[in-house]
Amino acid sequence: MRHIEAKYDDTALKEFIKLQKSFPDLRAQVLGLVGSEGKRRLKERLLSGQEINLQKYPYDKMGRRTVQYTIGKGAQHVSISSYPVNLFEKGRKLRSGNKEPGKFILTKKLKNIMAADLQGILKEADRKILQEMLNKL
Repeated sequence: MRHIEAKYDDTALKEFIKLQKSFPDLRAQVLGLVGSEGKRRLKERLLSGQEINLQKYPYDKMGRRTVQYTIGKGAQHVSISSYPVNLFEKGRKLRSGNKEPGKFILTKKLKNIMAADLQGILKEADRKILQEMLNKL
């Protein structure tokens, strides 16, 4: 009977373990890129004079950002928010007593834009983030 001997090379295993440990970070990075792109699209397409003009005001008087994104607990989701937009989202009551109809910027318009662009954003995220990870290894 013949026995086949194989030498075990553990350098590949070490690289795989490093890659495996970075997966939670990878998910957070992808969600961060999606949030950043969503924030940029909201500013460029909806808040630069089309619906509301916030281009001149990236920060309010207290130094808070007018448009921001947050990554949820455990990097499960990303949410894009803008508190000035909340004033116009569902409509508002005017001084005359009439009600202005809602603009539905976040709930309808941005949601549709992000649904259409999400596949391209994710491809770009894969390309950027995975290439960066491979360069580190």
